[in-house]
Amino acid sequence: MPPALNANLFEDLAAYYGMIYHLAPLSSKIYACLAFDFSRKGISFEDLQQQLGASKSSISHSLKIMEGLHLITYTYKEQSRVRLFSLNSEYSLCRFTKLIDNMHQEKELIARMISEKKKQKITNKKLDAVFHLYTDTLAKNITLLEDTMKTLQSIVK
Repeated sequence: MPPALNANLFEDLAAYYGMIYHLAPLSSKIYACLAFDFSRKGISFEDLQQQLGASKSSISHSLKIMEGLHLITYTYKEQSRVRLFSLNSEYSLCRFTKLIDNMHQEKELIARMISEKKKQKITNKKLDAVFHLYTDTLAKNITLLEDTMKTLQSIVK
């Protein structure tokens, strides 16, 4: 367990993780606790329970949900049945992959909208400029995320 949590940072992280991962308050607090495990050796169930003061069943339920979402992983303490929970080091790769897929899908939908607009022979130069700027920005972000993923893969694997 991290020796001391910065209370303000912990609360901010918990709120942020709750928002972006759509986690319940206890799940987001557990995720924030795990973020403070800078050694990435893992935190035991008992330590999480002690740190957060929540019931065993509530913590167990939250951990199962986050495992199912691939947000966290666990290992076993050497020669013990004690599970040590930690953040999934490969989750950012999963998240970036999903973002890239979403951006490709959005680019394709916009291309279809542009095609439909041409079929209807509607002229709107402002809308054309917005479509062009938006798809160009999507393409740049896709390239940036793909490059970042290559670097990240070499770090986490």
